[in-house]
Amino acid sequence: MKVIDEWADEGIEPPESNYPRLETDTLVSLSAYRASFPSVPNFQPPSVKNEIDVLDFGPGFGPQGGVQTVLPPIHGSRYNVLLPRLDQPRARISGEHGRLTRGADHRVASDREQEASCRGSEGLKVGKQVFAMEVKGKLVVKVSLERASELRDAGLAQAFDPGHGRPMKQWVSVAPRAKVDWLELSREGLVFVRG
Repeated sequence: MKVIDEWADEGIEPPESNYPRLETDTLVSLSAYRASFPSVPNFQPPSVKNEIDVLDFGPGFGPQGGVQTVLPPIHGSRYNVLLPRLDQPRARISGEHGRLTRGADHRVASDREQEASCRGSEGLKVGKQVFAMEVKGKLVVKVSLERASELRDAGLAQAFDPGHGRPMKQWVSVAPRAKVDWLELSREGLVFVRG
């Protein structure tokens, strides 16, 4: 619902569908699915799948309905049932920016930087200084005054208000649908805070 509101109110395009599709190479055969299944001790991936027959109800019945003249229907060929591909990077499958710290491929900081809790939100910090966090589904990052102004002026971010009515000048809030690479912006925040 939030995405629809952002689309209607702010003109922010909704994300691309994350539903597995042939065009995105995220639907595969059962054998490809089994081959990409992670190794789990004492567990084998499924070896069968549901199959659906094409049913023929007679010449008067088509895709839009009609008159069924053959009952019970004649079972024809089977639909080619495909399964979601498992070996895709999460970001591609999810269609979202995801949490800042989810998985090795989404890490921004080294082991010395750690996750932090700031204003009740999940985030990343260097030492004791937070440089990026997720607040109400948006990325919030500390950047230079110039970079913050640049992002706001381009309509890619808003000044972050932690709730006291005074936006913070060096903190920007980026909606998930904005055309901004969250990972790259988080790295900018890391570099800025490190000095």
